[in-house]
Amino acid sequence: MALGKHKQYMMKKEKLIQIAALALSLSLSGSAFAEEDENFSLESAREMYASGAWETAKEAFEEAYNGADKKSVMRSEAALELATLHWEQGEYGAAERYITESIATAKALKLNSTLGRLMLIQGHIEASLGKLRKAETTLKVCNKMAEDYKDIYTAALCRIQIQFVQKLRGLPMNEGQYQKDLALLRNSDRDLMIGTALAKGSDAFIRSGEYDQALNLLNQAQARYEAAGSTPAQARNKLRRAQLYQTMGRWADSAKDLSGLEAQFRSMKNRPSLVTYYALAGRIAANGGNKGDALKLFEASLKTAKSVNSPQMVANSQLALCEFHAEASHAQALGACAEAEKGFRKAGIPDLATRSKLIHARMLHNDGQHVKAREGYMAVADDLKKRIYTDHDRRNLATVQANLCQVELLVKSKGTLQVCRDALKTADALKSEDKEITSIKASTHYAAGIGANNLDELKQAKMHFKAASEGFEKVNDELRAADAYLWLGRVQARTNDDAAQASFQRLMQLSAGKPALKDTRLQGYIQLSQWMMEKENWSGAEEHLKALVAETSSSQDKAWGHHALARVLLKKGDRQGAITELESGLKEAKAAGDKELARSIEESLKKFRN
Repeated sequence: MALGKHKQYMMKKEKLIQIAALALSLSLSGSAFAEEDENFSLESAREMYASGAWETAKEAFEEAYNGADKKSVMRSEAALELATLHWEQGEYGAAERYITESIATAKALKLNSTLGRLMLIQGHIEASLGKLRKAETTLKVCNKMAEDYKDIYTAALCRIQIQFVQKLRGLPMNEGQYQKDLALLRNSDRDLMIGTALAKGSDAFIRSGEYDQALNLLNQAQARYEAAGSTPAQARNKLRRAQLYQTMGRWADSAKDLSGLEAQFRSMKNRPSLVTYYALAGRIAANGGNKGDALKLFEASLKTAKSVNSPQMVANSQLALCEFHAEASHAQALGACAEAEKGFRKAGIPDLATRSKLIHARMLHNDGQHVKAREGYMAVADDLKKRIYTDHDRRNLATVQANLCQVELLVKSKGTLQVCRDALKTADALKSEDKEITSIKASTHYAAGIGANNLDELKQAKMHFKAASEGFEKVNDELRAADAYLWLGRVQARTNDDAAQASFQRLMQLSAGKPALKDTRLQGYIQLSQWMMEKENWSGAEEHLKALVAETSSSQDKAWGHHALARVLLKKGDRQGAITELESGLKEAKAAGDKELARSIEESLKKFRN
C-alpha cells in the first residue's frame, strides 16, 4: 500500500467535488437596474425564485421578457433574470444567449452602471462552459466597470470570482485581497450578500484544514440565508456543509444535510446541484458499505453532468467514480481516472488532472506494480512542483514525494536515500505540522534509514531510524515505532554503539502484551540476546533467549534459541544444561528442515559426549 502496508496518505484537503460559486450572483438580490424601472411582475417572479418555485418563476420571467419592448430596460432586466435562472439549472446555452442580449440592450440604452453586474453573470456562465480564460477576461472587465461606477459590492464579487477561476487554472490566489473582499461583503446590509461572504470565507479554513472554523462560518451563512428567506441559497449551503462534514468524517451529519435535497433540486430542475448531490450521497453509501447503491449514485452524477454538458462537471463525476472504483475494482477505476484526467486537461484545470493521475499511481503502488507506480508518482511530483503557491500545495507535494520514497525502497533503487531526503526537505518546509505530517515524515525517515543502511551510510541510517522511531511514538503508532527501534538497534549494534541496548529494550517495552507486535518482539529477543552475548552479559542473554523459546511458535527460532542458550549456559559453567539445550535445538532444527543447523548441533553434541 502507499506509504508502506499500514496507511495510505492522500491529499486530504483536496475535495471530491468542486462546488462552483453559485451563490455569488444571488447576493445581488433585487434588480441590477434603477429602482424606477422596477416592475411588479419581475418582483413577483423573484419571490417565486426565492421560494424555490423555479419553473413558475421562469414562466413569469418569460412573460415579462416577451411582453417588453426589445429595446427596453424591462427586456434587458428580464433577460438577465432568465440568464441567471437558466445558468443555475445548467442550461448554459440558453443562459449565454440571454445574458448576451441583456448586455447588448443595456449598452444600447447606455445603462453603463449596470454592466458590472451583468458581466458578473456572464463570467459565471463562461466559467461553467469551461471557457476559463474568457471568463477571467470578462470578470476583469466586470471589476473595472463596477469600480468605475463605485459599485463596491459588485466589484468585490467580480474579484472573488476571478480568484476562483484562476485557482481552477492552477494559478495562485491573492489571499490578502480575497479576505479583504470577503470582509467588504460581510459589512453590507444584505443577508444574502453576508451569507455569501461567510460561505466563501469557509474555503480558506478548509484549505488549511481548520474544519471547525469553516463549519462555524457555514452555520452562520445558513442563518443569514434563512433570514433572507432564500430557499435556493439554503439548499446550496447545505450541500456545501454536507461536503465539509464528509471531509471531517461526520457521515451522519452529512446525510442529515443531504436529506430532502434531491427532491428539492429536482423540482427546481437544478441539475448542477444534483450532480454534486449524487456524488456526495454516493460517498455516504460507499462509506456505509453499500457498494451497489454507491455505484448507482455515482453513475447518476455522471449521467446528470453529461446532460448539463459542462466539462468540469463531467470530469468531476468521472473523478468520483475513479476514487470509488480505486477501492475495489482497479480495472474500472483506470478507465474512470483516465477520463477524468483527460476532461480536466481539456478544461484547463491542472490541479484536478494531477489528482486523477495520483489516484492511478496509488492503485499501481497498492497492486505491487512498483516500477509503474514510481513513474506515476514522479509525473505527479513534477506537476505539483510547478504550482507551489501555498503551504497546502507544499503539503500535497510532500505527501506524493513520501509515497515516491516508499516505492523507491520497494524497487531497491540506489536513489532511495536522495528521494526520501527530498521528501523530508519539502515536509520540513511546512509552516505547521499535524499528526498526519508527523506520520508521513516518520515513514519517510524509516525508508531513508533503510536506503542509507543499504549504502552502508550507517551514521545517516542511525539518524533517520532515530527520527522515525520518535515520530511514530508521537502519533502512537506502536507497530511501526517498534519496527523502527529494531532497525535502529541493529545499525547501532553494527557500529558497536552502546545505545543499541536501549533501542532494543524500548522495542520490548512497546511490544509487551501486544499480540500484533509479536513478530517484532521475537526479533527483539534475538537481537537483544545477541548484543548481550557480545558484551558477555550471560545472565541477560539467558533471560531473553528463554523468553524467545517460550513465546515463539517457529521451530527455526526455537532451534536458534536453544543453540544460543547452550553457548550461554556453557559460559556460565552449566555443562549439563548446555547439553539439554543442544538436544532440544536438534529436535527443532530437524522439524524446521534446517540441515545445516542440525549438523552444527550434532557436532557440538559429539564434542560434549566424547
